[in-house]
Amino acid sequence: MRRAWLTLALSVAGAASAQPLPHASRVEPPCAVAHTPLPQALVALVAPTSPVSLAATEEGAFVAFVDRVGGLRLARTNDALEPRGEPRELATNGSAFSMVATGSGVAVAWVENQRALRLGLVDAENELQNVPRLLSATRASVERVRVVQAGSDLAVAWSTARGAGAYAVRTDARAVPRSGAQGMGEGALFDLAWLTDTGRLALNLGAGPSRWVVSLDERGREASRAPWPAAASGPVTVDGASYMAQLSGRGVPSLTRLTSSAALVEVPPVGLVLGPIERRDERVVAVIEDARGDRVSLTRLDLQGAGVPPVPLRAPLAGPEAISIRETGEVVAVLREGRRMFVARARCSR
Repeated sequence: MRRAWLTLALSVAGAASAQPLPHASRVEPPCAVAHTPLPQALVALVAPTSPVSLAATEEGAFVAFVDRVGGLRLARTNDALEPRGEPRELATNGSAFSMVATGSGVAVAWVENQRALRLGLVDAENELQNVPRLLSATRASVERVRVVQAGSDLAVAWSTARGAGAYAVRTDARAVPRSGAQGMGEGALFDLAWLTDTGRLALNLGAGPSRWVVSLDERGREASRAPWPAAASGPVTVDGASYMAQLSGRGVPSLTRLTSSAALVEVPPVGLVLGPIERRDERVVAVIEDARGDRVSLTRLDLQGAGVPPVPLRAPLAGPEAISIRETGEVVAVLREGRRMFVARARCSR
């Protein structure tokens, strides 16, 4: 009988079973962060309340955002995030959106007119590779969407207003769905991950104070469901194993490997929240925020122990996907402080 990894890994009722990795024997120096203003060519286009999605590439980056007249734009930039050419308009009335780098460019999932969900493929020159495919047209407005690579496929998950329903669909590399959208019941979408160790998708969902993770089989259907700690982020697969990211009772960030027989995670200090985590290869970084979101820091999470000491960021992220890691290991993030926007570049010791 085929084992469902989440049933094994999260077997303690009411919370995930987890085992913190041992602390590193030596203290690593913190990440070094430099802040510069976001190029004015982009600042002039981005709507003041629009989130930003960032995907670093070998030759620069892609930046997705809603412009000042409500259009969803995709800009191809250099390393300094200066646009190369006119940003492409993907939709005239865009709202929620998500982006992931692919081998040939990026895939962007977005919502038009609050209810129509589309998936478009863009090459390295910012040219559309497909007619953006309609994945779903819902009666309720879509509030959250995520797209990830799932092996050689793509996967998209979304949730409707007030967590009334969550859905997911898996497509091939050309954005052609392998099956119809699968409903996951009530719940707001917090994250979507491809777990390489199990070859399954995992949706992090929540309703009120409750959180859970749903794993999907190769056809996009629900395989298992298990509780998940509200204070933890993830799951994420690194170096062939699945982890959650968490803050300890002392506020120390770390990766916790999912196992079947360990103690519950500690409750972090009141006022500290673990924000977005970002992974590339074996590099994992996390953002830590206070309850008001006006004090933000960045840390690297180490597979050999706890994270390196967090270093302050000048302002909060301009959206949960406004952070990316280059092949060189450099972390790039777009920050927003009122009407001002910045680029943070960080290099963390290995």
